[in-house]
Amino acid sequence: MKDLLFRLGLFLAGFLLPIKTVGLAIGFFVLIDVITGIWASIKTGQRVSSDRFSRTVTKTVVYLVALLVASIAERHVFGETIPVLKVVSGFVAGTELLSIYENLTRISGIDFRKVIVDKILPQQKEKDDRGDGS
Repeated sequence: MKDLLFRLGLFLAGFLLPIKTVGLAIGFFVLIDVITGIWASIKTGQRVSSDRFSRTVTKTVVYLVALLVASIAERHVFGETIPVLKVVSGFVAGTELLSIYENLTRISGIDFRKVIVDKILPQQKEKDDRGDGS
């Protein structure tokens, strides 16, 4: 029985180790999303409930499964021709970063996108006026 469990553990480790780094990064994004989400809910007077937390757990499991499937597809189906794991992890990270951005906007009341665009566009306009822009 111990031998079977050991072999099963090695088998699972073979699937989990290739996504360890990206899994930790996505886990970090989910953690920051949860923290900023709770903070934003408290700030706006919304109730923090176990139902909303259970959705986070479900989302995290779905992310892990997506990363595992992408890793297996990349290694055993597409080889190095299509970086499936990078594409999937980029999509998941982008989703979490957008959620964190929305939470920070709710917390601070500042639309960071507008602030950044306002900082960049005047500089671009000045370059165009001087003829430096391409």
